[in-house]
Formats: sequence, structure tokens, C-alpha cells
Amino acid sequence: MKTLTLKPIDPKLEDEVIRMVNSGAPLEQVVHSMRMFGLNKIESMKLLRDHAHISLTDAKSVVHLSRAWQDRLESDNLLHDRAIQAAEELGFTQELQ
Repeated sequence: MKTLTLKPIDPKLEDEVIRMVNSGAPLEQVVHSMRMFGLNKIESMKLLRDHAHISLTDAKSVVHLSRAWQDRLESDNLLHDRAIQAAEELGFTQELQ
């Protein structure tokens, strides 16, 4: 099985995110700044989870539904739907939690 190794997040960028969160900046503003810093959605979710002290589920929602990533929302939703469809075609079922 192949694994994906993510590059470490630049400590200076992480420090800036921490500063913003600690100063009480709205999460929408923090997410926008992270995208402008060049961070991707996964990196942004990780930093929110770690430093805004919210759950991964909440961090995913904040990033996915943010204005900063609005241009990707439709394509991300389509990818999600196709992945679910492919999994079902392979015989996997969804479990409600």
C-alpha cells in the first residue's frame, strides 16, 4: 500500500495562524489567510483542529464551506459523490453513526 507524506507546515505560517486564533479573529478570516499563505484544505483543517480547539468534523465544515474555498465547493462535492458511488459499486455500504 502506498502512503502519502505531507510536507511539514512552515512554522512561521503556523505561528501566524496561532496568533490570529488567539487574537479572536473570526474563523472565516483565519481560513482566508491560510489559503492566501498557500496552505491547502487539509493543512488548514489540521491547523484549525490543533489551534482553534475544534473537532476535526467542525474544522472540515469550516474550511469546506468557507468563502475562501467557495471556488472548489462544487468540484469537491462532485468528487465526494463519485467516491461514494464507486464504493457502493464495489459493495461497500454506508453506516450511520
